[in-house]
Amino acid sequence: MLTKKKFSIFAILLLFFTPIFFPNFSSVVCDNEEKYTYYGIIPNKIYQYILNDTNRPELGYILQQAVDTVRTKILVSITATEDDTNVRVYRFFDKNNVNLVNQTIINAMEKFFVLFPNGSMFKVVTDKYASVMILNFPNIPPNSSPNVRDAMPNTYQASINGTYVGKEFIFMASWDPGSYQWESYRIFAVEKADIKVTDENGNEQNYSLDANSYKDISVDTYVSYRVESTGNIMIQAKESQGRGNSRIYYFVPSAEGGFVGKIFFTTSTTDWDSIEDYGFHISVTQDSKITIWDLDAKGKIIDSSVKGGEGIVVQPKGNAILVQSTEPITLEWLANGTTTRLGGDAYGGGIAYIGVKPNEETPFFLSTNSTIEAYIFAYKQTTVSIDDSSVSIDAGSYFVLTTPGAHIISSDQNIVIEILSWPLYPNFQGLNFGGVEIPCIQLVNVIPNVTLTPLEETSQTIYIIIGVVIAACAVGLGYFIKRRK
Repeated sequence: MLTKKKFSIFAILLLFFTPIFFPNFSSVVCDNEEKYTYYGIIPNKIYQYILNDTNRPELGYILQQAVDTVRTKILVSITATEDDTNVRVYRFFDKNNVNLVNQTIINAMEKFFVLFPNGSMFKVVTDKYASVMILNFPNIPPNSSPNVRDAMPNTYQASINGTYVGKEFIFMASWDPGSYQWESYRIFAVEKADIKVTDENGNEQNYSLDANSYKDISVDTYVSYRVESTGNIMIQAKESQGRGNSRIYYFVPSAEGGFVGKIFFTTSTTDWDSIEDYGFHISVTQDSKITIWDLDAKGKIIDSSVKGGEGIVVQPKGNAILVQSTEPITLEWLANGTTTRLGGDAYGGGIAYIGVKPNEETPFFLSTNSTIEAYIFAYKQTTVSIDDSSVSIDAGSYFVLTTPGAHIISSDQNIVIEILSWPLYPNFQGLNFGGVEIPCIQLVNVIPNVTLTPLEETSQTIYIIIGVVIAACAVGLGYFIKRRK
């Protein structure tokens, strides 16, 4: 029988010899320590068909070579925000068969890559927060070739607190040199901010921004960045949204935290195609007044009203916009499939994520002319209400929603939804996308401490009045001089 003294000596010896006999013991993250979990599924069909000749549809379709040939595997990247981050990567073979496929320890700003074949469902588990992304790239960086284009994400980066609004961000950048979009990352200043951007090699960029302004920055692909700010900011990785660019699907997170809110910052365009069925879709549960501002001119672009339970699609003309609402809304950028134009530019679809907080009604819209697969992930036993139905999801499992159109969802626990969307026509069409950040399911309900500065018409009106007065004075002075002569 062990005495208390003998047990103490035994415990000390066990702690001393554990690293010798079990060298990987410290790298194990136990299942009951799943502090941070990121769920994802890789699409089955990763390619895009376009018309051989947009003026002669009868010639049929060809693969869009600009987005490479058919993908058979793509990349999941994991970037640590703290030193000694334990990472475990699992693959689902079915709901009851989840296997560990990779594990490692990485330090802050270090990256870890895993390639998954098409159709794979996976989860990443870390003991400290990490930035996890799905990227449409078929190799482990920096391996590439002239025939493989790098991925250009259309997503918002999460801060080190897991929220899309914050004062410090660590992430791996990615962009496509073939798109010639050198300044592909945009920083929105939710508050007045002095900002420092540092890459993994120690190179710095410094900026100062007023509240409700923005700055485009240049980054290097597959390089980690730390962005530190004195005020709250948001970071959007973006592709140009003019008529000549693909219509890649994404949700806009609220400047108040989460995806349901009253203030949103996002990239837009002055080059909308009025024929295509695409734009910013606004979903509401209550009657709401919507005001959209141009962040360059600080002037109104759109004033509109939306009835509760309905939604509208808007095409605000501006390079960057601020959307304000009197009631909580959900904002998403989507193309409603391919209904009018049949060329590559009209392609609409992609991968989009949205998080749903407990007991918060979240309205959203799924394209009606697209194939839809919406995977609802739960990390605890969860009851989810979808429109008029209730679904129970086991811990660590999921439910698939495939019904297009408007929905209202609520839950008694944090959930994350990954939506795969691609056009119905042609019937052999695939899914084209660049990349997307995966939200951490445990942090969906975290609320950042933000001071918002809503734009007001008064400031713009004053400038207009001053301009009118100056013009009137000039006219009067000209008339006076003419009379004197």
